[in-house]
Amino acid sequence: MKLLKRKWSQISHIHNSDVVKSMYMWLFIVPILVKALSEVPSDVEFLIAGQAIPIKMELPFSFFCFYLSAFFFVLSNLIFQSKCPQLIKDHSSWRSFAEHGKGKEHLTAYVDGLEVSEELKEAAWNATFTAKPGGILQDQFWKFHDLGEWQTPRFRVMAVGFTYLAFVFMAWVILQNLYAVSKYAFLHQVIN
Repeated sequence: MKLLKRKWSQISHIHNSDVVKSMYMWLFIVPILVKALSEVPSDVEFLIAGQAIPIKMELPFSFFCFYLSAFFFVLSNLIFQSKCPQLIKDHSSWRSFAEHGKGKEHLTAYVDGLEVSEELKEAAWNATFTAKPGGILQDQFWKFHDLGEWQTPRFRVMAVGFTYLAFVFMAWVILQNLYAVSKYAFLHQVIN
């Protein structure tokens, strides 16, 4: 399925975002909030200046959907962290590699971690020089980067699938919030 066929670098862009990084926190906070709010009555009245003001203590979205979104983001991120080649996790481009002052010995260490045949590794080491500013090392970097992009296809598909599931549940939570706000706005609209 073409929708699930993504490169590791595409998955990396999602997993390096602050939203996904914060999902670990929500995986633990949501159960605590659910437990704490389960003891609060859904209708509470406050007395202000002798006037009883009712407040609904219900949330406009499903904790279950929010928790599932966090859970699937975390699952996807665990697969990404364990199966994505280190070269791709550390460097999305030659510029990143070069700016960190890395050279052939660093590239060699990254290549040792790739799960590809020795023939493919040898072919990448013998990359054709294209007169790029980084020299032959830049050409070799991109050859190995490309080899890593498609490594471990089953785990890439799983990471992408879990990410899509997480986005579906997050979209559901957003739609629930949008519905609650719009319902409130239309019911409480002042008629002139």
